[in-house]
Amino acid sequence: MVKVAVVSQDIPADTELSGLLSGGAVEIKEVPVELMVSNAVTDLGELEGKTTMSPILAGEQVSSARLLGSQDLPGGVLS
Repeated sequence: MVKVAVVSQDIPADTELSGLLSGGAVEIKEVPVELMVSNAVTDLGELEGKTTMSPILAGEQVSSARLLGSQDLPGGVLS
C-alpha cells in the first residue's frame, strides 16, 4: 500500500488548490501500489499554491502532470 492524494469532489481546470486543501477536498489515502497513478502526489504540501491544468474527478488520484507548470508528461509508455 502507498499513500497518495485523492480528491473528494470534481475539481475544474484552472482551480487554485490551496483553499481546497484547507476545506478537506483533497486528502491522503492508501491505495495498492499497483493502482498508484504515474507521478502521483504523495504529500499534500506538494499541492500548496498549485493550480490544476485539467479537471480532476471525485475519487481520482492527483498526478503532478495535471498541475500547471508541471514538467511531467501525462500518459504511459507506447509499445
